[in-house]
Amino acid sequence: MIKYWLGYEFPIELILDFGNYSLFCLIFFYFYKKKLFNQNLFFLLCFFMLTPFLFNNFFIDWKLSPDQSKYLSITNQIRNGTFNENYYNNPNIKVIISGYLFSFFPLISIETFKSVGFLNRFILLVTTVYLFKKNNIDLKLFLLVILTPSLTYFSSIFLRETLILVLMIWSIYFILEKNYFYSIIPLSILSLIKFQNFLIILVFLYLNFIFNFKKKFAFIIINIIVVIVVMYFYGDILLQEFNSRRQGMYFENFGNYKGITSNATYKNLDVNLDLIIITLKSIALFVLSPIFSSMSWLKLLIFLETIILYIFFVRDFLIEKNPKLKSIIILWFIILLFSFVMYSLAVFNDGTIHRFRLNLIFFVLFGYNMHKFNFLKKKLHDG
Repeated sequence: MIKYWLGYEFPIELILDFGNYSLFCLIFFYFYKKKLFNQNLFFLLCFFMLTPFLFNNFFIDWKLSPDQSKYLSITNQIRNGTFNENYYNNPNIKVIISGYLFSFFPLISIETFKSVGFLNRFILLVTTVYLFKKNNIDLKLFLLVILTPSLTYFSSIFLRETLILVLMIWSIYFILEKNYFYSIIPLSILSLIKFQNFLIILVFLYLNFIFNFKKKFAFIIINIIVVIVVMYFYGDILLQEFNSRRQGMYFENFGNYKGITSNATYKNLDVNLDLIIITLKSIALFVLSPIFSSMSWLKLLIFLETIILYIFFVRDFLIEKNPKLKSIIILWFIILLFSFVMYSLAVFNDGTIHRFRLNLIFFVLFGYNMHKFNFLKKKLHDG
């Protein structure tokens, strides 16, 4: 429908968006009256809830992130009871599930590109403030969340990346607090809407178990044997599935609709020497993007912002003296490396790389912070 591309005219759009903004400010006010935080923080949160007004046809055209139209149309139709899968050409089930999740939230309206932007902003700010007030993250990360330009942008528009990030953060929080029953909720949702990120959580569980296991060497040897057996019998099937997803991302960027050369230039991954070369090149592109493409002032800012985020993480490793905390940093570095390898082999577009990479970096920063403070609290409790 045309409204999912053009939106509403001023001032109708402003009125619709102001209703959602006011709703979340009222929720913050309720928290303030319940003395969950002070007046200064209340005004600060209301101020940072304004950011969705800045994007999507104000300072930045919504077409910079065109997937928003798909999410808006599906979510709006689900909310209004008019959703029909046949209206879409091969609809992605993950997008549909995300649409159902968004439609269930108590938004006053889901009519504009900013509607779920306010919801995304709210759940990120509430999560960050809660963890900060509970001493699960430090002030540096709190400030980084509210001041990082790219995170501000992606948490203020109609995409599911913020929802995915928040689900991953809460999954790790409940796991570290040993509230395994509560972790089932975010993990279940995550497995449905972003299975590869669910795998990242499983990698954390596995690595955390190894780091806390006394007979590490024997456990690692057993797991290597299991992995070899699984790859021997199911390796081709797993690689075929990954290649299928990778090909879809490749065609989306260089797709058939852009030129017939995409079929000729795409190559499936295979277990040989080329896989090592492709992996190393892909990681380099993923880590340093967009430096390998033609630069603009926006891409330069994105690159500098990414370098700052890397420094923020590496800095702790360089200055940390406690061996246990050092091992926690190494654990989260391995998780970041695994995540980068997995995504780098399947993502080819600079914009998409930045979107996914930003989520992964902030997930690792949150995870490391929560893990570190969880260890320090236990150490203090044990005396």
